[in-house]
Formats: sequence, structure tokens, C-alpha cells
Amino acid sequence: MSTNNVQISPRALTRLYAPDGKAVPTLVSGKEMREFMEESKRLGDALGIKAEDAELLLRYNVGAGKIPEDRGVRSALIEGLKRLENQQPAAWQVVSGLYDGYENAPGRRDRLRALWKATVLLIRQELKLHEQEVAEGKNVGERSVFWDPVAEVCQRQGISQSKLSAFCRELTGSNLVQTIDNVKAESLRGKLRKEVREFVRAHKADLKGRIEKLGKAETWSKKDEREVDALGAINVTENGEVEGLDKWRVWKALKASRKYPEFCWDTWARELGFASYRRLYRACVCVYERTPHQMILELIEEALKGATVEGAEARTEFKEWSLEEIEGELRAVKPYSMLT
Repeated sequence: MSTNNVQISPRALTRLYAPDGKAVPTLVSGKEMREFMEESKRLGDALGIKAEDAELLLRYNVGAGKIPEDRGVRSALIEGLKRLENQQPAAWQVVSGLYDGYENAPGRRDRLRALWKATVLLIRQELKLHEQEVAEGKNVGERSVFWDPVAEVCQRQGISQSKLSAFCRELTGSNLVQTIDNVKAESLRGKLRKEVREFVRAHKADLKGRIEKLGKAETWSKKDEREVDALGAINVTENGEVEGLDKWRVWKALKASRKYPEFCWDTWARELGFASYRRLYRACVCVYERTPHQMILELIEEALKGATVEGAEARTEFKEWSLEEIEGELRAVKPYSMLT
């Protein structure tokens, strides 16, 4: 993915986060441009300033109600914005308003939040593009399970990984890599739900076969007697349903099915899209406030009841983004207002 022309004027911000990472010559339609120029002229006439100066203010999201009434302060602001035009600030500075020498600006947390939101959108876009490549069979084997869109996100915003990680950690407690894991974890519950329900279905079928076999036997061996005792209150109804099964019995069976060395927690995590179990564990705690084991127990109970555990789904389910929705949100990203 091309990352040329990252440091560009806020004039091009409407396409700053375009899919190819570049601002294209045609930024807005002719109608939109005419409306924008007319608004600039009206604002210029109202303030007694040049239309191009009013345009400059509007491009930096300093609209009516935010412009200083004092002429001296207003002139200083316009001159400062003109210098920024010549310096071509990086994308992350335009989005956050944290320009050189202005890092401790008022509302720093709000500024960091604006940058973090844009970063999360870029992460979603890169992950979705990678997902499409895999589905289409393109560039097979090029990216390992340890790939993360760190470089792409940093290059698109013109910022180093260490600096962006520091901003993310300051706002959320998670660095850039951990933020990527947190975005990945949004789809984790759905994957675990499918895995757990398949296991519960198979386990019920196995129990049903064992119970029916014991029921047809004329005599029981000591091993059969022990198995009957172990099955306890579990029985098969007339319509073939297995009843009396609780989440702890299923959890025990699930643990028994995961034996080393055939089963490895790191391998399991990689199958779910995470580089290691440690990273998956942290993402679960951050996003769901639960460990993976606690989530699995919840999902076992949900599968046994045949419905979602009360309140759990509303608390933990996330929107599934399409690539078009993500790109629409990116196109809507605006410069952070110079004045708050």
C-alpha cells in the first residue's frame, strides 16, 4: 500500500485517509467547492478580512463562534495558520491539533481522543483489507500470523510507532500493538461462541450414544457402573434431547479434550488471529473485562440454555464494519479546531 504524500495540507484532509493513503487532485465536487467559497466570502465580509483568510480559518475548522473578536489575536491566528500551511504538518498533527510547540494545548485529552479514533479506523481498514486479500487468495503466505498493521498505520499518519504508542497508552492504557489486539478482540466472542456450540453439540451426541448403549446392555460391568454413577442426573428424553447437563460438566469435558502436546494455548490463540495466548488474554480483559476461560464458561451456559445469558450479549457484542463504512468514516475525519 502506497504511503506517499503523508504530510499534506489540511486542504486535502477530506481525502487524507483515502484507501490508497494519498490525497488526490479532485478533493470535492464543483458544487461543494462553490458553496465553500461562498461561505468563505460571507465570513470574510462579516469579519472584514480577506476571503482567502476566511477560507484558511474554515479549512482548519475555526468557524463562526470560534474566531477571536480581537483583531490582533485574529491576525496572529491567521498568520500562524499560514505558517502551518507552509510547514505542511503531518496528518496526526492536523487530526489532533497537537502541533510543534503546542503539545500541551487546552483539551489535550480530547485531542488525543480524536487521534486515537482516527488510528482505530485505520487499524480496522488495514485488517479488513488483509481479510479480503486472504479471502481472495492474493499474496498467499506473504504475511505470517505475527503481522500487524503497525507500519501502515504509522506511515499513513506520518508518526513514529513509539510516539503513537505513547499517545494511545496515555489515553487508554494500551499501546499501539495492544490497541490493534483490542480491535481484533471485538470479533472474538463470535468465534468462541461458534467453537463452544460445536463442542456442546458433539458432547451431547456422545453422551446420548453412551446412555443409549448402557440402557440396552443386559448386564453392567464395574466400568459401566462407574460410568452410570458419573453420568448422574443426565438422561435422554423421548424426543432425543440430552437433559441434566450443567456447564461445569461440559467445562470438564472440554478441558479433557485439550491435551498437551496436541493442544497448545499459543496455537489456539493464533487460530483466532492473535500472535500469542498472552496477547489474546490481555485483549479479552481489556475489551470484555473477562479472561478467555470466563468467556468460555459464559458461552457454555448460553449454549446449554439455547439462548444468550441475560445481559451478556448486549454488553459484549460489537458492530461488524464493512470496508465501505470504514472508508466513509475516514473521509469524514476533520482537522481538530485550533480553538476550543
